[in-house]
Amino acid sequence: RHDPPLELAKLRASALLTEIRTRDLRFTAAQSAELLTTSAGIDITAEALENLHQQLEGWAVGLRLALAALRYTNDADSLLLGLQGGISSIQEYLVQEVLSAFPAELRQLVEVAALFERFSPELLEEVMAPDTEPEERHDPIARFWELIGQGHLLVIPLDAEGRWKRYHHELRGLLRMELENELSDTEIHTLHRRASAWFERAGEIDEAVGHALAADDANLAADIIARQRLAVLDQDRGFVVESWLDRLPQGLETERLDLMLARVMILAERHEAFAMAALAEQVASRLDDPQADPALRSELDVRLGQLEVFFHGDGKKARDRLERARRHLPNSSLVRGQHGFYLTAARQLIGEGEAAMEALAQQIRVTDPSEVDLLSRLIGGQGVGGLLRGERVGGGRSALRLLDLVRGGGRLTLEAWGCYLEGAARFHRDELEEGARALEAAAARPHVLQRRVLLDALAASAYCHQRLGRDGRVDSLLDQ
Repeated sequence: RHDPPLELAKLRASALLTEIRTRDLRFTAAQSAELLTTSAGIDITAEALENLHQQLEGWAVGLRLALAALRYTNDADSLLLGLQGGISSIQEYLVQEVLSAFPAELRQLVEVAALFERFSPELLEEVMAPDTEPEERHDPIARFWELIGQGHLLVIPLDAEGRWKRYHHELRGLLRMELENELSDTEIHTLHRRASAWFERAGEIDEAVGHALAADDANLAADIIARQRLAVLDQDRGFVVESWLDRLPQGLETERLDLMLARVMILAERHEAFAMAALAEQVASRLDDPQADPALRSELDVRLGQLEVFFHGDGKKARDRLERARRHLPNSSLVRGQHGFYLTAARQLIGEGEAAMEALAQQIRVTDPSEVDLLSRLIGGQGVGGLLRGERVGGGRSALRLLDLVRGGGRLTLEAWGCYLEGAARFHRDELEEGARALEAAAARPHVLQRRVLLDALAASAYCHQRLGRDGRVDSLLDQ
């Protein structure tokens, strides 16, 4: 623990600070005695209690460990009088006392569980004995689960079903130290790799990456990120992929084109056009190899097509590039949806707008209704394309259809765009009240909208309110 970076002296002088220090958290001798005698339900001599308090100095976690150890001894006084040698020695002593309550064949399992911030029976079965028959794996895990359910360890349940638990953080640290004294680094790394594989299969990718890195296997972590990146980006969670990439050792990301493309997509979603363009060009120079993965090439072409449409205004070059990309598009709603939108925009730039909108409408018609993410992105592109062509009714209809698809589903970016498109269509139809409402709903999500779009929504909403005679609301929106 350490003091926060605040002006503590000034706050103290102003009587604006309440401080709770370590001394305030310590148990008094009387409190320690009450905790043990009440919770353990046994008589303990004053001498033993005095030694307990002298050695632990009111340390709450030490008292909990002592309480756990007392449950498995017939001589409480001897156990408490045996506390000697300072906190480190006492920790080791109490942990050994707690472990001794478990059958010998379960003790390593108790320690292995400490490798995980949280653990479940299924995870432990996979980690401890992945190659044995299910019955052989299940029995010891079930016994362990029954014992910890009876309060034999400082374990905290994490869900109502009792499937996930975790150790108290102090106990976890002590048990990990015990495990590291008993197993080699290679053996512990093997446990982490098994855990990583299990977490990835369970869809818990953050923990899968963490255990791959704990196994000192950065390439395994990179493989996991590469496999999972598109699925997570499809959910508009680029910040999650970015956090995974940032955990990799320096230099590994630039060794892998799939990870560099993940970074390109993150930059694109954050609308950092210059950084995206620079990195995309680096990737392009390395994808000229005829042996390069065609799916990665197509994914990159979607990004380069985006730049050619919106930053260079080169519709023909973008159209040709995006048509080429169509052949090997990855199975990603984000990539496929943006491909349809950028291709439509590129064709509009070169006078093929009507044919482009019809092609996009056909793509929407043949898309499986269960593919909500892809369908919503295509419909969003249809709405933008309609507004660009001055189709006020069609653009508004697409916006409402998009909102029906995504509202309440956690797709915040698509929902914000749906509100913006609805507001823009109503604005151009002079439906001021409804337009202002939709535009302000879009602007209420500033973290997912491009800054230029956000400013457009605020300005258009302010204009609507000005037309409606609401000067106070206009001032508030312009302040934003």
